[in-house]
Amino acid sequence: MQKKSLWLILLALLLAFALAACGSNDTGTTEEAAPAEEAAPAEEAAPAEEAAPAEAAAETSSGCPASTVADMKGLEGDFPKQFELAEYESKAGCTMTFSENPDIASLNEELNPGSNLPAVADRLPDEPLVVQPYNEIGRYGGRLRSVSKSPESGTSDFLSTRHVNFVRFDDDMLTIVPNIATGWEYNDDYTELTFFLRKGHKWSDGAPFTAEDVDFWYNDIKRNKDMYEEVSSLWIFGGEPMQVEAIDDTTVKFSFAAPAPNFVTFMATTYVQPFQPKHILSQFMPKYNPDANANAQANGFDDWTGQFKLYFHDWKDTYHPYDGPEGTALTIPTLESHVLIEESTEFRRYITNPYFHQVDTVGNQLPYYNEAYEIYSEDIDVTILKLINGELDYRMQTLELPRFPELKQNEEKGGYRVFLPPTVGEYMYYTFNITHQDPEMAKIFGDLRFRQAMSLAINREEIRDIVYLGQGVPQQALPIDHVTVDFIKDEWLNQYIEYDPDAANALLDDMGLTERDSDGFRLRFDGEPFVILLQYAPQGGPVQNHELVKGYWEAVGVRVQLKEVTSDFYRTESSQNRHDIATWRNGGGATEVAGAVQILVPPFGDFLDTRTGTMWNDWMQSDGAEGIEPPDDVKQLWDLAEEWKTFPIGSPENSRIGAEIVAIHAKYLFQIGLVGEIPSPVYVNNRVGNFGEYTLKAYPYYWTYPFRPTQWFINE
Repeated sequence: MQKKSLWLILLALLLAFALAACGSNDTGTTEEAAPAEEAAPAEEAAPAEEAAPAEAAAETSSGCPASTVADMKGLEGDFPKQFELAEYESKAGCTMTFSENPDIASLNEELNPGSNLPAVADRLPDEPLVVQPYNEIGRYGGRLRSVSKSPESGTSDFLSTRHVNFVRFDDDMLTIVPNIATGWEYNDDYTELTFFLRKGHKWSDGAPFTAEDVDFWYNDIKRNKDMYEEVSSLWIFGGEPMQVEAIDDTTVKFSFAAPAPNFVTFMATTYVQPFQPKHILSQFMPKYNPDANANAQANGFDDWTGQFKLYFHDWKDTYHPYDGPEGTALTIPTLESHVLIEESTEFRRYITNPYFHQVDTVGNQLPYYNEAYEIYSEDIDVTILKLINGELDYRMQTLELPRFPELKQNEEKGGYRVFLPPTVGEYMYYTFNITHQDPEMAKIFGDLRFRQAMSLAINREEIRDIVYLGQGVPQQALPIDHVTVDFIKDEWLNQYIEYDPDAANALLDDMGLTERDSDGFRLRFDGEPFVILLQYAPQGGPVQNHELVKGYWEAVGVRVQLKEVTSDFYRTESSQNRHDIATWRNGGGATEVAGAVQILVPPFGDFLDTRTGTMWNDWMQSDGAEGIEPPDDVKQLWDLAEEWKTFPIGSPENSRIGAEIVAIHAKYLFQIGLVGEIPSPVYVNNRVGNFGEYTLKAYPYYWTYPFRPTQWFINE
């Protein structure tokens, strides 16, 4: 990926959007943006039989042409690769009739036992979203198989295959298109954003989905002090929580105390779904049910929030509605393509949503495949073996470049394809805990010379050759991936990246870390052994990096203890400020940071990715009553971050503020990077149809979400 060419495309489109949107109240405006232990094999243990083989869906019965991306038949939507129903019928000169999965009645009986399943035309919204498949009209049936590390680790990739939100990015990674919403509009100064929903849209249990479900998510859950002590910074603009108002059943308005021009971009990329099924979840809240607290306590919970959290969390792999006390199991309705119906410590199973809001161009209700099935394995070698044997259908998260050769070598034998697209936010970093609970460790980590020395001690060229097969560019890690913005200076990316152990030793000596033990390792200032505990989760990047870095740092007298832990344990330790060093993939594409500015301010992430400066944040949030006072320019980061998100990504003001923020990060060398701009594997089994060519592998765009997995099908 070439930084300048990518940026020029992004900048032109961003400014075009900004100019078009300012002062415009057209609906549906297109927004552009820069871009445990190994589980036992579960397929044999699963109680359900694998779904039936695929059955061809209707191709012509609707009277509408079978338009695909490969053969558009002269039909192009106002938004890429999709249409609103009336738009498609008008452009194609047809009246669409609808068809359904022949297994849908039995699937619905499992999902909604005893319910009456209406005809497909009555299950769809009045204005369903018409999706142009990549290559062909798909086949119904079958099971999509994948693997995650554990029930709460490495799951976001598979979660993204059924994800929905108001909007999403098209696979060009530039154009924002409708999904749950039919359109949106800003007011002139970006302080009000209105989404328009689909009339007649239904939850997976058939209940109406309306703007009240958005209002419920925010005003009854996110603003509920029993659930959250403080409103998340995600929803703070101009120092005030945003406001959400249901105008009518299909209109919901977000209001902000300061301009929020990138909120639509955030909605297109975030895993957070700003709607929840009020008709189900409200029964567990005292506001709607006076007996909610007593009922929860009778079920063994401390209070109603304990039971509520069994059924709700933004991060959808961290609630387990079938894992509570006896009698509390509950199927939670969703708007997604597939619905969680069964889970254990070995697998999760999802079945198709009979009320899903999308159809293909001849009127077949999507999704095509009956089931999504996810097993767990912490052992990457087991995962690779299953991929090579063709036992899985899709994976990209946690597949690392070092495993690409063996996957590529076995493509034909295994019946799959493996791609190597460019990435955003996949490069690893190390961050020392500057506000460590141990004052002696904080004194060492807080000295800039120490961080400079540790960076100079790393042989990045060797890492690139050994770990990344000679691919990528040695560089520092910054809070915003430089390929997605225009304001990153080369000097920030290249500072202290040369391999110079002599300079590293000199800096450590200059600090006063001159006393050593009998093995030659440096002692702390108080004479105690100086040992860095580097706890890592394999999900965070190639383990080889840690082994190599341990050797580099020990070569300059700094002892390192490596310890592999689960992702959950790693996150718990770092979020509680009990870590010496944080290490993970960097993330930080401009689209992600546009809405989630936590990465710009201490502790430089959320509970999933806390890095350093926890006690700085405590000081700021308590007005100096707790924690440790940050340096003056670090204090500025909070105001700068809030100002950053008031301007559209790519605008001159946004770039100016972004440069100020990144300059502070670079000055303090908060993150030590290794190798950036690396490609990374994407795997798909040949039996998965309509799998589009991946232009980018990037969590900041929420993995598969731009590539429309709802039109994948199982071809067998």
